[in-house]
Amino acid sequence: MRKIVILLILLSPLSYAEDNELDFISFIIENNFIFFENCGYSNAFIGAWGYNDVGKLDKQSLPSWIAYLANKSYLTSMLDKQYSEPYSIGQYMQTAIDIEESELVEEDAPYASLLAWEGQINAFNKTSAIN
Repeated sequence: MRKIVILLILLSPLSYAEDNELDFISFIIENNFIFFENCGYSNAFIGAWGYNDVGKLDKQSLPSWIAYLANKSYLTSMLDKQYSEPYSIGQYMQTAIDIEESELVEEDAPYASLLAWEGQINAFNKTSAIN
């Protein structure tokens, strides 16, 4: 059950995207995947999408769970602001500098990987921006 709830939370911005026109979409592929060099960071695959003209932070403009959280934030108290709503999902990997070394090198970065989802709400006007 918990896996289903997590999946629904992650995919709710995608289902929202079906009802509203996206303002941008981007894909990023970094480092070793293209250049085949190891510099302590192996690769990243990131997809991002978003909306630049969100009128209000309500359930008609945002997925309901994000609207709930947004209305608990300081952003709703800002007057004369426009909002943008970007999302991204990505996979990042880091490796040691020498991937051929089989022994632990304590001064080197460990092998690590991260699968991340990010959602933001940005408030802006002609003179300032806050996220």
